[in-house]
Amino acid sequence: MATKVFSTITDQPLPEKLTPYRNVSPLCFLLCIQILILNTFIIRHYKRQDGYVALMYFLIASADMITSVGTILQTIAVLLYTNHACKLTEMRWTYGVGFAISGISYRVSIFLNVVIAVSRTISILRPFYHIKRRMVLVTCLLYSVVWMILTCYEIYSILTNGSPYSALIPLLPSTFRIILDPHAVSSTNDGSFNVE
Repeated sequence: MATKVFSTITDQPLPEKLTPYRNVSPLCFLLCIQILILNTFIIRHYKRQDGYVALMYFLIASADMITSVGTILQTIAVLLYTNHACKLTEMRWTYGVGFAISGISYRVSIFLNVVIAVSRTISILRPFYHIKRRMVLVTCLLYSVVWMILTCYEIYSILTNGSPYSALIPLLPSTFRIILDPHAVSSTNDGSFNVE
């Protein structure tokens, strides 16, 4: 099943396909710097406090900072390649590492927000129930490890087999598939291209 991505780009080489991403990269850098600065304040605030809520917000802010670092890596890879400062292989590996870092930490951040929402619900329904911090940390660690394994397998299978997706995770963002496997893209007559 192919996903249709609208674009005016048809049969151009890969650097030209990445021109829209190069054009928005200054905005991406500014947003990532803002995320890093704001989450630094959050970490400094909750670092001094003790307790379950402080720990959760500390972990969420840390995951968000790691997500922005991964996004910066992706942006740098695209900028260097579109300006012909690095080879395609170097760009693919750098982009893949950035994608893995930001993808895993993004999922962990969402999971931590869900955990804190469930914890607050439990606290409202049963005010004297104490949530075990160790069990929450073990759960979050296991969740992170599962996504690390799946993401590493996905990147490895794309880079070694040239496959746009594996049987385990069939839904990668189209940008990631275009960069790692340009043969997965087929152009159409109406000025758009399909990502298979």
